[in-house]
Amino acid sequence: DDTQLRRELRAAGVEYAVIKNTMLSRAAADAGLEGLDNVLKGTTALALSSDHVAAAKILSGFAEKNKALEIKAGFVEGKVIDVGEVKELAKMPPKEVLVAKALGGLNAPISGFVCVLNANLRGLAVALNAIAEKQGA
Repeated sequence: DDTQLRRELRAAGVEYAVIKNTMLSRAAADAGLEGLDNVLKGTTALALSSDHVAAAKILSGFAEKNKALEIKAGFVEGKVIDVGEVKELAKMPPKEVLVAKALGGLNAPISGFVCVLNANLRGLAVALNAIAEKQGA
């Protein structure tokens, strides 16, 4: 199961490693992350990724299927988040979908403007054709 989890994380660009709690505690203190010391008990693994949603989705999905994995906490943009926030993060759409939605939102007004202009041009073309037919008849 662990091999499958590592394979999924690697495919999503997530670095994953089991870390000693004392070493992680010192690194967190050096990085200015406060609030991790109370969860650094037992075996601890660390997953690092630039796409926070992908990591949260994979780990949350795996934790639901395998009770051996327990999500203790997370950190995003230098802020420690609890398990509930990690699960909420996992419910978000992937980064690519959010970017596509944002671009679609920006594109919609432009597309509407083009349709209005085309409708006016079609109306003008119809009027010109009607005038030309009257003059030719």
